[in-house]
Amino acid sequence: MRKNLTLSILAIALFISTIIQSSYLIIKTQDIKEEMIVGKATIEGTASICINKPPIITNHTCNSSYRENGVFQCKVFGSDPDDDDLSFHLQFLNDENIYNETTIYKITTDGNLTITTYDGQIGNYEHLLGFQTVLLTVFDENIGGSCTNFEGFLQYDWLLFDENDPPYLVSQIPDRVIPIDQTVVLFRLSDYFADPDPGQELIYMQSETSSIILTILGSTDVLAFSTSCSSEDVTFTIKDPYNLTAVSNSVTITVSCEEGRSGAPEEEGEGGGGGASGVSGRVEACVSNWVCDPWIDCNEDGLQSRKCIDTEACNADFIIHWVHRECTYIGPVPCQEVWECSEWDDCSPDNIQNRTCSEANNCDTELDKPLNIQQCSYITTCDDNIQNQGETGVDCGGPCLPCKTIEVPGVIEEEAVVSTAVVVLTLTALSILLVYNYFHREINTST
Repeated sequence: MRKNLTLSILAIALFISTIIQSSYLIIKTQDIKEEMIVGKATIEGTASICINKPPIITNHTCNSSYRENGVFQCKVFGSDPDDDDLSFHLQFLNDENIYNETTIYKITTDGNLTITTYDGQIGNYEHLLGFQTVLLTVFDENIGGSCTNFEGFLQYDWLLFDENDPPYLVSQIPDRVIPIDQTVVLFRLSDYFADPDPGQELIYMQSETSSIILTILGSTDVLAFSTSCSSEDVTFTIKDPYNLTAVSNSVTITVSCEEGRSGAPEEEGEGGGGGASGVSGRVEACVSNWVCDPWIDCNEDGLQSRKCIDTEACNADFIIHWVHRECTYIGPVPCQEVWECSEWDDCSPDNIQNRTCSEANNCDTELDKPLNIQQCSYITTCDDNIQNQGETGVDCGGPCLPCKTIEVPGVIEEEAVVSTAVVVLTLTALSILLVYNYFHREINTST
């Protein structure tokens, strides 16, 4: 019995000691402070680090192409993360580039680039045409130092194109006399006109005539035919693909009713474009019967065309051909837009009203589209879910009904450490009391 009592007392002592130690640790935990570890390095040394950030070329105002025979200027821009001073240069990617920095390209250190599109003198540019490539370079102020990242690059490609030159009249076109009711070749326009730019597709035209039918074939031969004795003045025009033109002198064409007279040269009459043969200046020609389609609409270049067919086939090479003439271009009539709009929405708190508009005539344009948004004056209310107009709450107080008040019990805040200690001590005391009563009864019962 005495042994059991001893063990019980030891158990109670151990339990009480554990509770006391736990309470102490909980309280002392709040007094722990962070302290830096102070010590001394065991190894000392010196390190050299390059922290320079490279500059970059951010943009330039240079074009992607330039015409020949000109001088053009543009600007190159750069930036540097370290805000260092910058200087600009250029270099070539290969030795085949025909330009050199001293005569064609010139760039200042602050990025002003000058491009000269001729070499030595105006007009001497043929060997410069085509694509050109240079490398724009920017350096920061660390150039030549220990850092290697002191430069930035940007490749610049551009095209030098041949400026179009207008065609011109080489020599005066002579007057002609033609026989009545016969198709003859007057002359070949390419013998009198020239274009400085080779390989371009050229269009030949003539002014209107009333009694003489003139036809310009693809070979630029001009055919003439008339059924009445008359005389008319006509001019011829050449146009290149860029709408540059040249106009001939005024040419007088006379239709003679005298037999045997012809203004067409004998060599032109023999096997000429009209299919005629000439003997001693007299033309015995196949009489063409040209049937032409209506003129197509005048295009934006001020040109009308139509297709003509020689039903007599006087010249097998030119049975079908196109005839062109100048005209006044009238653009298409714009579509009349018809807009239908819904009613304006209510004014929003942002003082904006919206509506929806749609075009009903399928014009696919919005030239006359009405406004679908406008300013308005929002009228405040007590049910717009916005705290405004002097309200003390959302839609309550001020000019609206008083706001509802809800009393919320206050929270008594205590120091967490003190509360924890009180709880632990209370539980400890209760535990000791229960254990004591239990063992006290056991002791009494055993005695």
